[in-house]
Amino acid sequence: MKFFDTGPKNGTSTTLLASLSLIIVLVGFYLVRILFFKRTWLLDEAHFISDKVETLEVVYVGSDCDCADWLDIKYANLDEKGKMERSFFIEAADPKRRFEAHSSWHHTRLRLAGRFYRDKGISRDWESPINAVPEHARVFRYDNYTIIKPSSPRKPSLNSH
Repeated sequence: MKFFDTGPKNGTSTTLLASLSLIIVLVGFYLVRILFFKRTWLLDEAHFISDKVETLEVVYVGSDCDCADWLDIKYANLDEKGKMERSFFIEAADPKRRFEAHSSWHHTRLRLAGRFYRDKGISRDWESPINAVPEHARVFRYDNYTIIKPSSPRKPSLNSH
């Protein structure tokens, strides 16, 4: 009884085995990345970029949730629900030009030049402090940014202990 059919010696089975091994290794690395470093899946990310180039002035409205935390300033006077519905993620087209925003800072204003994705998703730059997956929202992929108003430390609430 043969367990392995060696078949013709033209290398096709070796090539197939090498390709299969490479796929298994890549899937393994991807799963490790998701499970230990970032909890979003490839399908959570936005993929289809718009052709329309836009320049937006945005404000950081980071809150205590894992959610989209940038808002076009033309919506800054809306109530909290309206702001949440219109907030979006940002991501750098070039990882070297990534703007680092942290939840301990608020009211940072930026001018961004770039394009929205046509589908909703989660920014590739998203880092959750509690490894939660936020609700999908619009994603703006920027090529350039300018800081209009620097961030300021969030003042502690009088009710917090």
